[in-house]
Amino acid sequence: MSAVYGLEEQPLHTDGAHLHRPPDVIALCASEPSATPTIVWAGSSTYPTVPAYARSGIFTVRTKQGSFLTSAVDGGRIRYDPVCMSPSDGMAREAVGYFTSLRASAEEHHWDSPNLVLLIDNRRCLHARSAVAEGDETRRLERLTFRLEKS
Repeated sequence: MSAVYGLEEQPLHTDGAHLHRPPDVIALCASEPSATPTIVWAGSSTYPTVPAYARSGIFTVRTKQGSFLTSAVDGGRIRYDPVCMSPSDGMAREAVGYFTSLRASAEEHHWDSPNLVLLIDNRRCLHARSAVAEGDETRRLERLTFRLEKS
């Protein structure tokens, strides 16, 4: 995402949307405070507000190994990244508008203390970064991703 947007604002997305099985949890850690917040939108566990077109619209996901088709919401998981996912039908184009609109209801996580950790449920949440604040160009977050065992 940073390779495409540089220091500018990033759109909401999930990590690993280009993978057939994206990670379940993302851990972000800032060893130093940062003036640039991380934006998080958290969906509910039952997704009552996700429109049907987000479940039914088809996206083409581009990877280094080729492409595959998927919906943005499947089996209780959100998968969305506008960099590697292109809408392939009208419902998917509507889903892009929906995911873009969620930024208005997202919350900011501020990195105002050293060694803060933010855990993100990558199945139910979207996240982004605000434009990098002036003087914060050396901002650095460490990232770990996890897949949970299926029960």
